[in-house]
Amino acid sequence: MALALVAFSPVPVSLAGESAGDDAEHRPLPLEEAHIEALREGGYLLFLRHGERELGIPAMELIDLAEHVPGVDKPPDDMPGHCLTEAGKESAKILGQLFAKLDIPIGAVYSSPICRAVQTARLAFDRVDERVEVLSFVHHNYGDEADIERHGKRLRQFFREQLRADSNVVMSAHGNMLRPLAVEYDDLEELGFLIFDSDLKLVARANPGELAALIYSLEVPGDATRDMPGKADTAQ
Repeated sequence: MALALVAFSPVPVSLAGESAGDDAEHRPLPLEEAHIEALREGGYLLFLRHGERELGIPAMELIDLAEHVPGVDKPPDDMPGHCLTEAGKESAKILGQLFAKLDIPIGAVYSSPICRAVQTARLAFDRVDERVEVLSFVHHNYGDEADIERHGKRLRQFFREQLRADSNVVMSAHGNMLRPLAVEYDDLEELGFLIFDSDLKLVARANPGELAALIYSLEVPGDATRDMPGKADTAQ
């Protein structure tokens, strides 16, 4: 499989652009065991926010923009802020290993072209798909509302075409990229992910701590939690 671009911001709504409002019944559920079981069957889109990066770097918008503009030098893969920290790299690897332990099948893997998102995808899932132009969209500037709506339609069509019944599609991106899809979720942490069903409706959210808490409570194939720090204390 392989890579491409995206970014996002969050209020729970469907990707069809129909706002769900603030009613609690429409908000995506925190991750539960039933969601893991559903992911094992496949057919879902996972929107994965990139891992940890260093904050407070001046002019980061210009540095990120270099990934999109032909003829402009690309930043190095170890550039602070643009790429992952060492902790971000390690946590991305662990996330991918946990998905494997949970028997969650991963099919196509797409990414923003920006370093931190690409690194997250590659470290977690060992691959990224070829760049897809519909996803190559500068995530800091979406144009006017008409541009946003058009781009959202193209994104929805693209991901519907990628979904398969026996595996899940991953989109590694940024905390503000789902604006074209009219989806907002402001409390999605770095390396957190959102789950969308085959109708591209938002059904669940998992921040890293929530995923860890759920795994502690599960009987994971291969006993993935056996040597986790704090496991013994949790059992007491």
